[in-house]
Amino acid sequence: MVKIAQSLIHLVTSRLRVSISREDRIRAIAEKIYVNREAVDTNEDAETDWTKAERIEKVPVYRLLFWMNQPLVTIERHAVEPIARWIDKADLFRIIERISPALEALGVIAIPFVLFFAGQQYQNKLQEQENERLQQQAVKDYLSQLSTILLEKENELRDPDNDRLRVLMTATTLTLLREPNLNGERKGQVIKFLAEMDLVHRPPVYGPFKPDDEGKVPTLSLNGANLELANLSFSQLSNADLRVANLYGATLIGAHLEEANMLGAYLVVANLEGAHLNNSILAGAKLSGADLSSADMTHANLASSDLSATNLSGADLKFAELIDADLIAANLSVASLDFANLKRANLVGADLTAASLKNTNLSGANLITTQVSKEILDEALLCQTLIPREIDIDPNRDCETQ
Repeated sequence: MVKIAQSLIHLVTSRLRVSISREDRIRAIAEKIYVNREAVDTNEDAETDWTKAERIEKVPVYRLLFWMNQPLVTIERHAVEPIARWIDKADLFRIIERISPALEALGVIAIPFVLFFAGQQYQNKLQEQENERLQQQAVKDYLSQLSTILLEKENELRDPDNDRLRVLMTATTLTLLREPNLNGERKGQVIKFLAEMDLVHRPPVYGPFKPDDEGKVPTLSLNGANLELANLSFSQLSNADLRVANLYGATLIGAHLEEANMLGAYLVVANLEGAHLNNSILAGAKLSGADLSSADMTHANLASSDLSATNLSGADLKFAELIDADLIAANLSVASLDFANLKRANLVGADLTAASLKNTNLSGANLITTQVSKEILDEALLCQTLIPREIDIDPNRDCETQ
């Protein structure tokens, strides 16, 4: 270990012994001591510096430690001490004292803004509470009126020949649904109550046995009703009259809309996932951006409807009428379109991956950029059909059979 230390000392000090005398080495050390002393402002003099330098130069270990310590002294002198001096000279308390009036002035100026925003928040909260109260009162008054009629005049209300009372209640219902303060949740509650009372729908009847009053409209019509953002999930609305109703953004997950008349209804970005729409009328309806995934739409009439960018993945569209329908960029992957009529339908950019098109009428349909395989189109009926260029198939293959 002694030999290793001596070698290290020799390596570090060898540069100091080359071409310089002992006096020069002492002078170099004394200069460093002087610079360091000036930095810390001690009372020692040059003679003391020289004496220290001689002592350091005389002992190799002292020389090694002295020169190893110089980088740390330099860092302290050029970085740490300037910051300390600045803090000392800055007199932070005096600076804070000087800017205190400005801070106080800013605080005084800010007070009206703070009060304004606090007042706005308070007013908004009061407005929300008032809106909630108005909604509760409107629904309460409506249900009270309807309950009275059902208790006292139910037979008259359900009498197909008594249009006056039925029209009055329909008008009252539509007026309530147009109430601007009525949110989607309240609207859904009203419609679900009416559905439970069998006032806005008639249950679909399957099989050979039909009731005597089959085909008659529900007691109350929702023609033109404002059901924007209404929550109608799993509602019983089969055979309901929802012509030109506003169902923008409505939630109709799993809703029963069998045989419902939704002619020209506005269902943009509505959620109808898993809804039951078989035999329903949706001709001319606006359904762009809607979610109809896994919906049952067998025998549904969707002629001239807007289904652009609609999610129809996994939907059952067997025997559906889609003449002149807009299906641009629609997702029809895994959908069943067997025996459906898509004559002149626009399917540009649509996705028909793994879809079923057995005997589907694609006469005059536009599939230029549709994602579809030749195997799927082999099962469809083609006549004047615009086929993707990469698919080698006769677009007029079935013209003679139609």
